[in-house]
This record gives sequence, C-alpha cells and structure tokens, in this order.
Amino acid sequence: MTELNEREQNSNQEDAGFWIRVLAFCIDFTILFIFKLIFGSLIITYFKTTGGIMPPLITITCSAGYYIWLHGKYGQTLGKMIFNIKVIQTTNEPITYKDAVVRYMGTFANFFTLGIGYLMVGFRSDKRGLHDFIASTKVIYTRKPNKLLIGIMVFLFLAIPGIFTAIVVPPLMDSISNSKAGSIKGTLAGLRGSVEIYYKDKGEFPTGDLSSTLITNKRYRDAIPKLDLPDHKKTNEIITITESHGKDLTAFIEDTGKWLYMADPKSKDWGKLIIDCTHKDVRSEKYWFEH
Repeated sequence: MTELNEREQNSNQEDAGFWIRVLAFCIDFTILFIFKLIFGSLIITYFKTTGGIMPPLITITCSAGYYIWLHGKYGQTLGKMIFNIKVIQTTNEPITYKDAVVRYMGTFANFFTLGIGYLMVGFRSDKRGLHDFIASTKVIYTRKPNKLLIGIMVFLFLAIPGIFTAIVVPPLMDSISNSKAGSIKGTLAGLRGSVEIYYKDKGEFPTGDLSSTLITNKRYRDAIPKLDLPDHKKTNEIITITESHGKDLTAFIEDTGKWLYMADPKSKDWGKLIIDCTHKDVRSEKYWFEH
C-alpha cells in the first residue's frame, strides 16, 4: 500500500470514541502493570534497593518505552490493536516516533487539567483529547471492532474487582487480624514480665495502683502500653482491683477493653494481669481474658 493510498484510506475511517479508548487503555495498563512488576523486580534485585528514585524511574521508563515505541512503529499499542483503533496524524498520515514522543509528553498535560483533557474525547465531535491537540493526532478505527470481544472485556473488567475482593481481601484481613492479635499478646507478655521483675525485686506483687507502681521506678516501665482491641477504644488504662473479697480476677471482668490487674493479696489471683475483654481472639478462638 502506498503512502497516498494509506492516507486516503485513513481519511475514510471513523473516529474512535471515548469508551473504546478506555477499554484499550485498560488492556495497556494491565500489560504494563505486569511488565513493571517483573522488570522492576529484576532491577531492584540487581541494584539491591527498593527506595529513592528507582521505583518512579522504572515506572516512567516502562511506560514511555511502551507507548512511544508501539505508537511510533505501528500507531497502535497492544490495547488499540485488540480493539482495531489506531493513532494517526490529523493529515491522515501515519505518526512518526517524534509524534509519538510529543503525544506521550502531552498526556501529562491531562493530569494538570485533572483529567479534563481525557474527557474532551467524550464531548468533542472529532473525539480528540488534549494530548491529541498537542501532537496533532487523532484516533480512528482501522475496521469495526468485534462486539463480542468488547462485551467480554467489559464483563471481565467489571468482574475482576469483585473476584479480587472475594478471593484476596478475606485472607488479607485475616492476616492483618492475626498480626494484630500477635502484637497484643506480645504486649501482654511484656507487661506481665514487668510485674514479675517487680516481684523478684520486692518479694511480693504490687498492692496498689499498678500503673503508678511500675512507672515510678523506670526499671519496670517507662509507660504503660496501649491496648487496641476490636470493638474497643485504644487505651493504656489499668483497672487495679485492691479489694477482691477473696474473689478471682475473672469476677471483675466488665468488657472495658482495658488492662485488669489483681492487687489484693487475699485473692488467689494476686499479681495476675489479664485483658478485660469478652470478645474472642480470632487467631486462637479464645476469649481475650483467657490469655
């Protein structure tokens, strides 16, 4: 096909609209995301760094290379190829690498307009966005897209977030809950350890307010750690029971979400510290006060 024939054929093509270009972008975004993960992992492993300028540099390099090379060589990214749309000059000639660079740089102007530059495609009769005006380009259909393919892609892009949420989110939330539960148990063990050190020093457990007793001497605690339990406000308050009338510490549980300490020597639980919470620890299925 001669350049003249190609230009004449391009002039007879229909301009590609907003939504078909969104679908093509989604394909390109997915391909780039996967590629950046693989390429980025190799680069980060080689340079042994995950911070600084490396992550944004990888993102910009992959994105620029993808769009500039494919547009410059074919006038189409992989997403555009799938939906039979193509970028050409407003003169109906194929775009060059120079045009591809200018068009790619022009996409950054859309961010400064808060996306209005992209939305122009949906409202203008010539279907051109701000980056198209900057590069003197337009997007056309090379032939009619496959409606079945469009339907499948729309379904997938609508279904994937729901599938991702159903499969990934529950295990992720469980992992977060388990991590949080482990942290709370570690904090409980640490606070109990402070009480044990006091006992070794004094030969008896604290009989007064536990918070002030432990903090007065920095050997035991600099501060009382906070409890952050589900269904309770975060707090570091310790409820100290000084008059038990011989009752066990569990008799004083009121589900406050606070620390609960037995300071009465008359109780068999003297020196015992628990968490005043009647909810279950999802990790072990035990009640918090049982730990």
